[in-house]
Amino acid sequence: MSPPKVVCQTWNDYGRSDKTHDEMGYLLGSRPCIFGDPVDGFLPPLIVRPGDKLMSLKMSNNTHARYGDMALWEIKAAFVPAGTTDKMIANAPKDFFDEAKFPILY
Repeated sequence: MSPPKVVCQTWNDYGRSDKTHDEMGYLLGSRPCIFGDPVDGFLPPLIVRPGDKLMSLKMSNNTHARYGDMALWEIKAAFVPAGTTDKMIANAPKDFFDEAKFPILY
């Protein structure tokens, strides 16, 4: 079994003014982790197998009230046939992962 590793680390943005959608202290949103083609500046997509375990940690400071601060993660993935190797995935044509051709289920 491989030791755990961080595959995504994100943080929240909080409002800094009295302007609409930027109210002081309120959560504006969480920055996402996006994987894709390294040529485009992304981290390469993860290969997650059925036996792999994913863990999500959420930490917040409860010294002061934080309204609307919740933990949620969502993942978009594509299934590949059993027996598919990492090398086969790495060498797949770009349109192999085209959602229009192979819909991704939520």
